[in-house]
Amino acid sequence: RDMEHKVEETLWLIGGGGNGKSTIFDVVSGVFGAENISSMPLGHLICGNTDVRMRNVGAIVGRIFNYCTEVQANDISKYGDAFKSLCSGEKQSVRRLQRDVEDAYDIPYLIFNMNHKPQNTDLDKAFQRRLLFINFRGTVTKDDMDRELGTKLAKEYSGIRNWMIAGYKK
Repeated sequence: RDMEHKVEETLWLIGGGGNGKSTIFDVVSGVFGAENISSMPLGHLICGNTDVRMRNVGAIVGRIFNYCTEVQANDISKYGDAFKSLCSGEKQSVRRLQRDVEDAYDIPYLIFNMNHKPQNTDLDKAFQRRLLFINFRGTVTKDDMDRELGTKLAKEYSGIRNWMIAGYKK
């Protein structure tokens, strides 16, 4: 991450099926390369077992995004302090296979898909300000789905990436 542009938020795509969330995941993976995207579940990144958490966070270090395609609502608030630290760009203690514990700063941006917005009222303001929601309210019927959309968008990856970078800089 470029720490001049510190991002302390996570992106949450909220909505049922048939609305484009999976297409966005496919585009992000295509634009930035699947090797630059991890998909570690949120619960594994903030769990209470310190050694397990360090190993799981170590597995995502250096990626551009950790894009978890399904998150359960109870994952989000169970370990609030660990979540806030992870998405705030703070150094994380990690343990990679056959290596000692080390500090890591290169934590990827966090993106999550959920069917429903979390209803937990215990989320404090510091926690809530780290959650950016995009609500997918519509549903595309099977008859209206463009089965070739992925192929069409793949031809536009360079332009999509340029558009994403321009948006990031703003």
